[in-house]
Amino acid sequence: MSNLEPKTKPDGGESASTAGFGRTDPRRFMAVASKPHAQLAGEMADEIKAVVYAYEQRIPLALAIGVLRIVEKEILDAA
Repeated sequence: MSNLEPKTKPDGGESASTAGFGRTDPRRFMAVASKPHAQLAGEMADEIKAVVYAYEQRIPLALAIGVLRIVEKEILDAA
């Protein structure tokens, strides 16, 4: 069983944007964001997870996380 194995939503369904894994709960972002921003952050997290899961069978989880950290640093350095 892969560490990147998709999870289904609690209702067992899937949508195109979640591609077979659980959606991010926008409430996780509400401490620093208003409700609309929290919802956008949740959508962004779902899209990022979709990209990571797209590479599930081609790269190890550690490499996928490493790529995310490199991109995070590049974005912060550019800000």
